Amino acid sequence: MDKKNYEIVTNERGHRILVVNGLLFIEKEKELVYDSFDSIFVNFSDASSPMNMAVIRKVWPVFFPKCWLKPIFLSGKLKNRVAHYGEIVDGFAHGPLSENMAQKIADILEGIRQSGISTKMREANTTEDFFITLCQFYLSRGKHFFTSSTVRLYASGYTLQLSLLFGETFFGDRHVRFQKKLLNMGHIRQTRFIDRLHYCPGCYGSHLLFAEACPKCRSSNIHEEDVLHHFRCANVSPESTYLYDGQLRCPKCSHFLRHIGVDYDRPASVYTCQDCNETFLTPKMKVVCGDCGKTWNTEELFPYDVVEYEFTPEGVQAFITGNVKVERDYDHYVGYTEYDNFLQNLIAFAISGMPGGEDAFYLLRLRVVDAMQSPLGKEACIPFLRVFFLRLGNCKISSDGNYLYIQQITKSDELEEVQKKVSRIVKEEMELFLEDYNGAGNYSITEYAYRRGADIHAFIRKLNDAGQ
Repeated sequence: MDKKNYEIVTNERGHRILVVNGLLFIEKEKELVYDSFDSIFVNFSDASSPMNMAVIRKVWPVFFPKCWLKPIFLSGKLKNRVAHYGEIVDGFAHGPLSENMAQKIADILEGIRQSGISTKMREANTTEDFFITLCQFYLSRGKHFFTSSTVRLYASGYTLQLSLLFGETFFGDRHVRFQKKLLNMGHIRQTRFIDRLHYCPGCYGSHLLFAEACPKCRSSNIHEEDVLHHFRCANVSPESTYLYDGQLRCPKCSHFLRHIGVDYDRPASVYTCQDCNETFLTPKMKVVCGDCGKTWNTEELFPYDVVEYEFTPEGVQAFITGNVKVERDYDHYVGYTEYDNFLQNLIAFAISGMPGGEDAFYLLRLRVVDAMQSPLGKEACIPFLRVFFLRLGNCKISSDGNYLYIQQITKSDELEEVQKKVSRIVKEEMELFLEDYNGAGNYSITEYAYRRGADIHAFIRKLNDAGQ
């Protein structure tokens, strides 16, 4: 590890500050323990926004036990280079010894002490565990209210402010289900209605394009024209049927129409589909999702109320003590599991599928070896395994001692998209990990796909045979 990537300085109040000057895999630094520092200052600034955010993620107080709950500040140079991350840090400062930062550190540490939240981080193996740590972090900052805010370019349109650091990971029905559980348990209550949105029922995106369409064939290639009512003979038909040599002549009685209001009026308009020639008075709205590309009727959209929540006294106490017993969603859907259970979960999925209609999964097998070509075990890989889970959200991770397995359940028609996303994220994180890991050699990836209906036992045999 290049020691220039971090240093510890002490401010005038005696607080030790971990100054991060580059990408730091803190869980691998044996000399850094929880008590080595009191606060974090990210002093790294790169022209690349993704690199800046990667550096911040590696020392985030919600992600890693050594950083748990600690005040985190960013260099002022990062103010316009970290996108939405600026909304969820404790502040910006010119340097780690700034007096303004020193006061904030003292206030935050005192608030944590008074809150009574344990300085031992909860082990996070499922989506629910991560949400619980988020809530504890929020309470450690003295915030008893949490809400959603609009976020530019986010598929959801709105997102919980603390979940910004996960990217899109925690949107969808996962955080909705979690909030409902907390409401049912009396840990939170609604305090204010903010907005009512409609999301794509396929991917929960809010980037929706509305278009008028033919009710018969759903084509948007439609033409609107006025309907003319001829007073003399009571004929009512589209204006195009009246056109005759540049004038208006009734197609029924052949009289010319001279003056609107005297000879005729325009009581309505009519649409004609240019593709199927269907004629209709009112077009039907169709909705195209800008994220997944699927087309829906308006009545099929998923309605969602955006509201502000407040932790109840009972909820505050439960989160402070860590006694939050939230029912976990689908054991075979998210989190880390031992390899034997992992294989049993593959079989369970093949038999019963998922409530949301997911009928396939993508599985990536990862082998990481050191310079001696010996495989790195799960413990050595924990730093990037945690990041995989955080970035992917609904993945399942396991290890047989030689290989790491990352599974993401999806729908058959989305397998290719999921494959590209997961492999991209794994490669990004592995490059960062190996770049900074002492003695690491290289990694290899093998990819698998499974669709329900195929022989799951043959799939598992293939998996095991390839691992021999």
